This record gives sequence, C-alpha cells and structure tokens, in this order.
Amino acid sequence: MNPTPILSRSVSPVVGLLAGLVVVLLARVAIVQVGDEYHADPRNAFVRGWVDTDRPLPTITTADGRVVARSVSASGRVTRRYFDPDLVPLVGIVPGGGAPVGIERWLAVQRDHPEGPVRLTINSGVQAAVVDAIGDLPAAILVLRTDGTLLAAIDHTAEMVAPVDDIASGRHPLPAGTGPWPRHGGSVLFDRPVAAGSTLKPLLFGVALDQGLVGADDELPATRGYQPAGGRWVANNHDSRCPPADLVVSLALSCNSTALMIADLLSPVGVRDAYRSFGLGAVAPSARKTAVSVHALKRGWPSTPDEVSLAAIGQGEARVTLLGLGLAYAAIATGEGVPAPRVLADDPTDEWLPAPITAEARAVIMEGLLAAVEDGTASGLSGRGVAAKTGTATRRDGRTSDGWVVTLVPAQDPEHVIITYLSGDEGSVSSADAVPLTARLLDDTGDLP
Repeated sequence: MNPTPILSRSVSPVVGLLAGLVVVLLARVAIVQVGDEYHADPRNAFVRGWVDTDRPLPTITTADGRVVARSVSASGRVTRRYFDPDLVPLVGIVPGGGAPVGIERWLAVQRDHPEGPVRLTINSGVQAAVVDAIGDLPAAILVLRTDGTLLAAIDHTAEMVAPVDDIASGRHPLPAGTGPWPRHGGSVLFDRPVAAGSTLKPLLFGVALDQGLVGADDELPATRGYQPAGGRWVANNHDSRCPPADLVVSLALSCNSTALMIADLLSPVGVRDAYRSFGLGAVAPSARKTAVSVHALKRGWPSTPDEVSLAAIGQGEARVTLLGLGLAYAAIATGEGVPAPRVLADDPTDEWLPAPITAEARAVIMEGLLAAVEDGTASGLSGRGVAAKTGTATRRDGRTSDGWVVTLVPAQDPEHVIITYLSGDEGSVSSADAVPLTARLLDDTGDLP
C-alpha cells in the first residue's frame, strides 16, 4: 500500500474544516428558507427581531375567561390583538418589529406552549370597578389578596405612545431602544418606583417596636417636628403639633416627628434593613413569569442624617412600585411572611420572605391603621370596616406632590390590600385627594372575592 503523501496529510484537515463550514452555512440557509422550522424556535425569532408573525401565541384571559390578548391571522400574517388596554402594563405587548415584554415575552420564549388559554388571576368584576373608580384621573390602583394574588391593576399615569393594537400590528413602529410608555418609561404598578410618602411609616414603626427602641405604651412628647443630630429640622404636616401620644395616635395622625425620631434610633443601616425585611430595597426581582421588580431604596441609601429623615417619611429615594408596597402591607395584614406575587392562575401561593415583625408589633400597627380611619388622616374611609394608611410624597421638583392610600379589607383579619396612587402630573395633590378614589371603589365592589 502506498503511503499517503505528506502534503495530502497536511492539507486534508484544512479542506475538511472549510468543507464543514460550507455545510454549516448551507444548513443555516436551508433552515432560514424553511420558515416553519426556523420560526418555531423562539431563539431564532428574537434574532430576526420580532415574534408576531408565523407563530401564534396562546390566548390570555382573565380568571373568569374574558379574553385579554389573542393571536389573529390576516393575509398570511399573525399579529396580537389586545382587548383591554388597561391590562397591557401587566400582560405586556408584542410590538410589530420589536421584542415582546412582560408576560408576552415569557410566552414567546416557551418551547411548548400550554394547551388552552393562559389565565391571569385578574377578576373582571374587580377590574371593572377599578376602572370606574379612576375615571380619567392620572391615577393607578392595585388590588391584591393578602396571599399575593393580583385581582385588579390599572395605571393611567403612564401614557402609551400610540393605541396598543397599532403598536402590535406595526402600524406605529417603536423607535429602537424605546418602549411603549415613553412618557415615564414604565408603569408604577410593577416597573417604575415612585416616592411613597408616609405609607412607609408603619414598616419602620413595627421594626422599632420589635427592637425595643420604642414601647407600645410610650407617650411621645408634643412637637411640631424633629431634628436629628447633624440633620435639618423637618416639620409635621402643615406645621401641625402632634399631641403627647403613643405610637397608635402617631400613626393615625401620621406624625413626621415620630417617624424621624424612630429612624434616628434605627440608624441608616437599621432603616435599610427594616425596609428590606418587607421586601423593599433589595435588588431582587420576583421569580414570577412577569419578572416584576420591588426595588425601593437605591444601594447604600440612606447614609446621612438628612437621607435617613427622607427615608422615614417616604421621600427622596424611598421609592416603591405599587406591587412592592402591596406585598409589604400583605405581611402586615396577615402577620405572616411577605408573599410572592401571583399573577397567573398556575403560579403557586407561597411566601417570598419570612414575617418581618412579630405578632405583638403587628397588633400595634393594625391599631394605628384602624385609628387612622376612625379619627385620623384616612377618616374619609370611615364606616366601611377597613384599616388604612395615607401618604403624600413631594416630588423632586419640591413644588408638586402625589397622594397615596393603602387600605386593608376588612379591618379585622384583612384578606385584601388596595393601593391607590394619585399622580400630581396635572397639579399637586395629597392623600386627601386619593382617599375618595378608594372610597368609590369600596362602595362599588361590596365584598371582594
């Protein structure tokens, strides 16, 4: 047998490599030409930039079967249609010529779509009542069960760039690098944290009680404000004097002076740890399919006495999403752990974090939230059997403000949390302006499911 020439032995690996590359390239071209095989792989769909053609996504419905999003075929093209624009911040969108977001993105990357529709936990009746309560106001409302199940969600503070079906069909393409909510860059429901005002006070009060920094029966002095060492004087609302009182009355009247005193005792690290124990402030997006965020404090904040004061009264960088705040109050409502958000019917009901405060501290906080409704800042909700905490958050411009109210329903053994946020975009507002929206919702819904 003749030996193989040395030249042939040295060239054949190179030839083989080139041949292999040619085969791979031809195969790639063949796959691209075979549209069904190529487009069936969601990774390839994202390579070409959109997923609204060639492959329909499952229908999305509310818990009671009302269609929210559906794939529609026309002229050989499959696009998504959205039947409730108010739920798009939750559901997400598949833009024509762009990458999907929210639950739609999760559906797009699934290799095996579920049989039948994907059901949200949204209840159509509660959602309709929320829509009626808001009307045309620049506001947002979130309704949760205390196990983290989302029942209703609406945000009229972030305007879409165009009608949702125009974006989905490609009639109104989105510029590269932009989303469908250009005015603010996202929804306050899940994605865009905003200052929460005095709604954060109960969280700090509960932790301070458990640490023995203040007692439930301690009588706090009458004052018009508080000045921490090295910090500046911060007055109570309208420069009012909080009377000699305990924590319950301080919560009912939303005394800034008490909150600043407690934050001063906790120290910057203590304030950060307190908020994190309620799921706020940690850089920890949810493991749920919506990948919602519950950020509240930027890393390393607060650190100075003035920053601690701002953190105590929900100003500055003490910023939350409505979902994050709702989950924190769910832990107060039940006395158990902070629940994980549940937005799809097949999501489990479980706890995300352990109970942040003891039963003893919770009892004091709940008494304060009851007193706020009976004869305090949330008295506009009296007679409805609820507990609540209000908040007014000054914006960074120092001139305008937003209004908040968090409501636990019913007051005894709460089963639901309602977060109402009224934006000051069209003129400065306060918690007094947000309370009537919640009252209207409670009057329209009766017993929540």
